Amino acid sequence: MKITNVGTDPEFILKKNDKYLCAIPFLGGASKSNPFPITGSQGHIIEGFAFMHDRALVEFNQPPTMDLNEFKTHLKFAQDSILKLVNSDFSKEGDIVISKDASAYFDWEELLDPAAIEIGCVPSWNAWTNKQNEIPDVSNTNLQAAGMHFHLEVDQLDYHQMICAVRAMDLFLAVPAVILDTDIHRKSLGYGTAGAFREMIDKNRFEYRVLSNFILFNEDYLDFMWGQLFKAVDFVNENEIIQGQLGEDIQKCINNSDMGLANKLIEQFKIELPVWQEQKVLV
Repeated sequence: MKITNVGTDPEFILKKNDKYLCAIPFLGGASKSNPFPITGSQGHIIEGFAFMHDRALVEFNQPPTMDLNEFKTHLKFAQDSILKLVNSDFSKEGDIVISKDASAYFDWEELLDPAAIEIGCVPSWNAWTNKQNEIPDVSNTNLQAAGMHFHLEVDQLDYHQMICAVRAMDLFLAVPAVILDTDIHRKSLGYGTAGAFREMIDKNRFEYRVLSNFILFNEDYLDFMWGQLFKAVDFVNENEIIQGQLGEDIQKCINNSDMGLANKLIEQFKIELPVWQEQKVLV
């Protein structure tokens, strides 16, 4: 098993002063059914980039790559381009910024558009139960949560390999995230649970859907998670599928945000966590 391309579709929250803003009025009509391309300085469309709203948040796509520096350049370019559009082409508000919060409680007045509280995507699957995850009911909450999913292209992918990989990524990415990610609200909506993925076997691709967008704002954390993707695949190539007590511990750790169990697993598998460095940010 070998990763041949890495893409992502991060989400982020808009904010002005201390107020969280619904993104819908600031995106010119861009939506999941009608994504807008991101253009260069001369107005030409740049292939592989697009933006839209997902509920009250901004979401964007970027071209897949195997080069980490290019991956990070794409992230910054997309965020800078979208912010410029938000603060000029589509809005006269000005001073709108990207919040670094992975989840936030919005004022209800920001969520009057029905699209701001509708789930706009198809259900994910659970690699541990091999069952479809329930679509969370978010119609009665003003809590919004942002994810950053990895889209992975793999050579000659089959279903068993994919399940093995998602479970290993839970161990090598989502378990460390229990320590690194300070958000405490996202999982209450049903997001970020163990084993969440979508499969595109016919295209040799799958989407790993467990992480929040906390890695979007710190280069050390992003570098770490990038490396962990490949360590997870190495683990799959050298070991049997994760199951039994280890599998139960991984699920319990992620779903309950159990830091004690996370530290135990991190020590057991000799995972070296990055150290937060405030100055190394991507935006």
